[in-house]
Amino acid sequence: MSRAYNRRVLYAANNEDGYEYEPAPQRVAGTFAGLGLLDAFKRYRTSVAPTGIISQLLKYLFFISLAAFVLFLILLFVHYTMYPIFSLSPNEPGIISIPTISDEQKFFNDAIVTSADPIPMKQLTDANYTVSFDLYLDRNHMPIDTARILLYRAPQRVTTTAFATADASNLNTYLERVLPSSNFVLYLDPVTNDLHFKAMAVPAVSGARTYTTTDHPIENLSIGNTSRITMVFTEKFVELYVNGKLKTTMPYNGNLVTDIGKTEMFGPLVSDGQTRNFFMSNVSFWPRILTAREVGAYSSGPKMSAVDFQKIVPKTL
Repeated sequence: MSRAYNRRVLYAANNEDGYEYEPAPQRVAGTFAGLGLLDAFKRYRTSVAPTGIISQLLKYLFFISLAAFVLFLILLFVHYTMYPIFSLSPNEPGIISIPTISDEQKFFNDAIVTSADPIPMKQLTDANYTVSFDLYLDRNHMPIDTARILLYRAPQRVTTTAFATADASNLNTYLERVLPSSNFVLYLDPVTNDLHFKAMAVPAVSGARTYTTTDHPIENLSIGNTSRITMVFTEKFVELYVNGKLKTTMPYNGNLVTDIGKTEMFGPLVSDGQTRNFFMSNVSFWPRILTAREVGAYSSGPKMSAVDFQKIVPKTL
């Protein structure tokens, strides 16, 4: 038999077994026709089938979204507790880079920082900013009698003559005399290669301006090599990093002295008759506080090598 058949009981014994067989399609059609539901069934299939597909797709999308959300929560947990997953800026490590607008301002790329003009940093406020630069110390260093000033903030560029300031007390007097309106000065010791930081602040008790010096200078910066120096200025203290490693944290002992919009950042201050043996390049500025992780990531990036410094120094000075 090539066609399927349904079986139904017959009350008239027409067949030997008491059953009558009729084709299945005719059976279904006849039943629906008899009940007047065939047209309704066709309309139901036409109207319900697409909706059923959409509901299935929505169900799958829901489970996919739920799984993605759970995975995102797991990645966030790993990011903040174990290993960085997301990189929100070029200075942050991470496996997944999320595009953002960089707020880094760059100056003197592969060029020697001069002291003639202020470094044109935008959004330079009293505090809550970060400055970084590459520093190269020449091997030919002879002890001198003045501080080797790397960076300072002042209303205008300072020109000075050499002072006999070999000991610490005279050096303080010298810096206060040369930079009376600066809120900070970063300098190298006149004799050694120790890095010092001084901040001029107004203590809440006395109300008089006073310089606060790092209790523990960063000793013996590498000679003949490039070091990446980073300063993170907060409202209460400054952090000093060398090659991405935090070396010292110094409280200001008051509020930093500065007038927004009236003080600018200046490069090396070289006294008359002073032989310059330190050189800076690749200055970067952020109008915000960089985290320790960001500083470490930025410091691990490419910096100007000693060979590159040696190539451009004779042409610049």
